[in-house]
Amino acid sequence: MADPSTYPITGIRTSSAAKPSRREFDEWYNSTDRNDVAQVALFILALGAFQQISVEDKLSYFQIAGIHGQPLVPWDENTSSQSDGAGYCTHNSVLFPTWHRPYLMLYEQRLYEIMTQQIIPKYVDDSNRDQWTNAAQTWRLPYWDWAMKKPDQSTGSASYNIPQIFQNAQIRITIPSGPMTVDNPVYKFTMPNQQTMGSAGITNIGGIPFDTCIGTSKWPLTTDDDSFVRGVQNNDQIATALTQHQWDSIYTTETLGDAVYRLFSQDYFSNYDAFACTKYVPQQTPQEYMSVEGIHNDIHVWSGGSGQMAVVPVAAFDPLFWAHHCNVDRLFAIWQTLNPTSWFDTADKELPNDGTWSIPQDQIDTPTTSLAPFHTDANGTYFDSNGCRGWLQCGYSYPELQPWLSKYNSTGSFNNNLYISDLKATINSLYGSTRNLMLSSPNLVAQSLMPQLRAEPGPRQVTSAVEHDDYIVNVLYERFALSGFPFTVNIFIGNTKVGQVYNFSTPLESLSSNAGGCENCLSQQKSKAKATGQVLITNTLLADVEDNGKPLTSLRPTEVEVYLREHLRWTVTTLNGQEISLNEIPSLQVHVAAGIGSHDQDPMSQCLLCHGRFALRRTVQRVLSPRTPISLKARSITTLRNPILQNAFLKPVIPLQRRFASGEVTQAEPEADGATEAQHGENSVAETAEGEFAPSTNNDQSTSDTAKEAGNSKGEEAKSAVAEAISSATETISTTASNVAAAATAKFSSNKNSYRDSSDSHTFVRRDTPSDSFPSPSLYLGNLYFQVTEQDLIEQLSPHGEVRSVRLITDQRGLSKGFGYAEMGSAEQAGKAIEALDQQSVRGRRITVQYALSEGRKPKPAVESAPSKTLFIGNMSFEMSDQDLNNLFKDIENVVDVRVAIDRRTGQPKGFAHADFTDIVSATKAMETLNNKLLYGRGLRVNYSVSGVARERRR
Repeated sequence: MADPSTYPITGIRTSSAAKPSRREFDEWYNSTDRNDVAQVALFILALGAFQQISVEDKLSYFQIAGIHGQPLVPWDENTSSQSDGAGYCTHNSVLFPTWHRPYLMLYEQRLYEIMTQQIIPKYVDDSNRDQWTNAAQTWRLPYWDWAMKKPDQSTGSASYNIPQIFQNAQIRITIPSGPMTVDNPVYKFTMPNQQTMGSAGITNIGGIPFDTCIGTSKWPLTTDDDSFVRGVQNNDQIATALTQHQWDSIYTTETLGDAVYRLFSQDYFSNYDAFACTKYVPQQTPQEYMSVEGIHNDIHVWSGGSGQMAVVPVAAFDPLFWAHHCNVDRLFAIWQTLNPTSWFDTADKELPNDGTWSIPQDQIDTPTTSLAPFHTDANGTYFDSNGCRGWLQCGYSYPELQPWLSKYNSTGSFNNNLYISDLKATINSLYGSTRNLMLSSPNLVAQSLMPQLRAEPGPRQVTSAVEHDDYIVNVLYERFALSGFPFTVNIFIGNTKVGQVYNFSTPLESLSSNAGGCENCLSQQKSKAKATGQVLITNTLLADVEDNGKPLTSLRPTEVEVYLREHLRWTVTTLNGQEISLNEIPSLQVHVAAGIGSHDQDPMSQCLLCHGRFALRRTVQRVLSPRTPISLKARSITTLRNPILQNAFLKPVIPLQRRFASGEVTQAEPEADGATEAQHGENSVAETAEGEFAPSTNNDQSTSDTAKEAGNSKGEEAKSAVAEAISSATETISTTASNVAAAATAKFSSNKNSYRDSSDSHTFVRRDTPSDSFPSPSLYLGNLYFQVTEQDLIEQLSPHGEVRSVRLITDQRGLSKGFGYAEMGSAEQAGKAIEALDQQSVRGRRITVQYALSEGRKPKPAVESAPSKTLFIGNMSFEMSDQDLNNLFKDIENVVDVRVAIDRRTGQPKGFAHADFTDIVSATKAMETLNNKLLYGRGLRVNYSVSGVARERRR
């Protein structure tokens, strides 16, 4: 009879306060220390034995690797999938770092058990038994630091690569009786008895016949021959993939190391959620498009190609998976040390899950969510995130994290300041290549930032820090855009690939556990779960500045804006490198954001944490054309500084737009008019991009047109679309640019209040009240902590005047939606509340306080506008897709451009659009055709656009 008890995951137990460290693979493998030599032999022999245990055994390598995805069976429990066939792994979830922690403990523990129970009894004589037993007890799973360059013995230079121990099919180890050569189990995994993976439940995934495989592959050149079946390792391709986004210049582009460096920069992330996972939330800041999971995703594809490592359901079968995830856990532990109080233990930080074997789709992840199938004891008690938050209690640590060392305890009490300073210095040393570049190139930095600083009014205190303009490219995509098939978004500046974002997702077809298909797969696809990624381009731009053949002379934002709009492009490719049409991923968004990096000369200083602190003086919030260069006249930008320290980040104020164009008209794209932006709530006031740029000599009218459009057509737009869009904010619809003829203007938002406090090198930004708000006693209160009560808001508002009423908006369950309204005693008092509270931190969230349309104030009724070449199209259904819009306009003649307004907070369409035509006659014919046309049960309301009339008059 089978043992009904569950397998307790305890890690390798030790009673000592000083926990053994998981060490870097190459450092450990190349050590000549007697204990380390014994550990290498124990590890190799134990892993080889582990991999040959029958696939039927619960504690076999195959079954433990299979927990991550396929073969879609329960492990150590009698359950069925809560998400119709999904595996256990948690991706795009705040549980991503914590779920993998007990998973690694399980793997490490099984190897230790085999070392002590099988390998030592078989290979070690009595005279060496104690020493080898101690070697096993102090062994911990090594990690692969993929962000640190390793010396190449053949060239003498350093480069990114997999650990040496993984590179050869056979390996020489030393046991007490002498040296021996064995098959290398970390080179690849081979199925027991040469059986195929398909015989144990692995399937063909996305056309890759993993079911035929006997061994795992990395970067197979083809998947339809015997080499793939047996497992082929093209390790040179991994090194190439890790460095392919670099270029030949006087600078080495340590993008991978710089990405890790930013993970630990102070205020790069506002909370644990942003650091932990790729899941998109509308409130996140531009720098938070990066995450430890996002970097992890790229490593999977860079090290796997189209082999197992790059595909979620079979990734854990490759032995490199465990070394990779061990490093992810190390980065997680370092971040926890620097941010010890940051956690997801409040409602505003607990996000919905995309669905796993044990977690239903849309269930809220909390610190007490069970991390199935991992048990802490034999009685079926599950791990949860709170239980494995501390790594020391799990029996291990890392070289950088040894608080028990005597130098930290020399005075009889723990010196945490010294401990943290040493940790920062270590990270600076390992990953601070950009810091080193900036500190060693003051002349280059001065070309970009310093002229602006010298032009600022008033005195400025000189510090030892070096500042520079910093640039990132952010990518937002739907995980299941291609039915879950993995894809890569490749970012180029000119012909140079500067980075990529990999969608490490599970093909929906592979999730189905029955012949009838997977209903949850369709549900996940319809839910349009979004994920984010980030590519760093500052070093690329620096190299282009130094290249006399490139038309870039500095990092000044005005110059970089023009340069990127001319040269930035992107493509999307599949696992096998095939480029696919951008039309197949209409949800894809690519943004550019800019900020200020700050680096201090002191290697143990706060500079590590200051770097990457974005002032966000400019944020490209419109989708750039991936292929068609857009000419843009340079605009002057004013950057002011003020001694007031304001703990608030600039909110992007230019809304996204989605564009379409008819094939009958081909012309240079004009600069886009900004669409109005509605506040979240029933009673809202439109924001515009007015004041977004300082006046320029180019007499560009797009911004002023936008402001006039907002001011003159508030009633028209609010009545026809904005209120409906707001009330349906939870509806999900395919977003962003259709890249059929996509060419949207990219603009950088100007920071008019950039504050710097010389005492702690903080840089923050305050958003001004929109110039077109209606002064009134009514206030809109947004981005509220979900547990804030009306009484809490009254207490916040009372110091600024009489609070007549406060109303929180709730859903059908009575739970706060995170926004509300307040009525002050007068418009003047409301203005004081805005001035004092807007973008201030309340319970850890930067709230929005703005004027709102009072309940008694009604929008002005729409009026018939004079004819123009631009039409306003309202009452558009939120169910409309890109294809619906293309079909709507395919028979309309002489369409130049169609712009769909996008809500900047939610990323969703707002229910109205503008269409430009070559002449008024064509616009009039289109209005007659489209007005009252039914789409999804709603009649379109079409009229001449007010701003279009104004432009015609000016002409």
